[in-house]
Amino acid sequence: MTRRWNYDVFLSFRGEDTREGFTSHLYKALCDKGINTFIDDKLHRGERISKELIQVIKSSSILVIVFSENYAESKWCLDELAKIVKCNKKDPEVQIRPVFYNIDPPEIRNQKGNFGKSLAKHEKKLKNNKNKVQRWRDALRKAAIASGWHYKKGCATYKSESDFIQNIVEEIANAKVNLTQLYVAEYPVGINSRVEDIESLLDIGLDEFCVVGIHGLLGVGKTTITKAVYNIIANCFDGSCLLENVRENLGIDAGIIKLQEQLLNDILGNGNWRVGSKFRGIILVK
Repeated sequence: MTRRWNYDVFLSFRGEDTREGFTSHLYKALCDKGINTFIDDKLHRGERISKELIQVIKSSSILVIVFSENYAESKWCLDELAKIVKCNKKDPEVQIRPVFYNIDPPEIRNQKGNFGKSLAKHEKKLKNNKNKVQRWRDALRKAAIASGWHYKKGCATYKSESDFIQNIVEEIANAKVNLTQLYVAEYPVGINSRVEDIESLLDIGLDEFCVVGIHGLLGVGKTTITKAVYNIIANCFDGSCLLENVRENLGIDAGIIKLQEQLLNDILGNGNWRVGSKFRGIILVK
């Protein structure tokens, strides 16, 4: 059964930084593309995140967070981000996609520069509620390691800000078609603790290549755990693929070619790769 979302995209941002510029242009571009987008200044802002807003977050497929220079100054933004990360943890189908707008991702991950200063100020004011600030710190790290988009004025990667926005819109439009969670199990009893153990071993966010081996007797749940982990971490990368039945396919050339084509098509996302021979496939994968 295909899950139905109320919104394709939920936009979270600091209004004072980007409402009248970047975010409004991004919102219009998404809507023009036919992407049903919720912009979070439609709801009344109080001291706490309302149940209505939390429900909107839960019912949105892709949660786009626009990180700007002064984002961490806003306690409202940090509270909203913490709710977004919590929703993603409970339901991996809800995806987090950060936009780093004139801010470098390591500044958020490591909480340096303006982000470090703002959090330090919050800690002074909230001496009796250190857990709240820690939740904000954890949420910032979690969101900042997800696969997203980075724009800095003067950078040669994009011709202009509008070119950058168009790139985001095209990726989201493709994601609407291509993003499908893997079926794990009808009754995944006792799987969460094992998934968390694997996730901690992978330590996503470090700029290192990591391999984790899962071994055990036939039928103990290795593939089930693998698929559950994949569903959680796939959106941390620009491309992802889960190759099944590798041993069975490695015995014949047709099987190897099948694996090579799946790897290329899943990661690159266009579905047009044809390998032809396993030796050509080796070169294409490289």
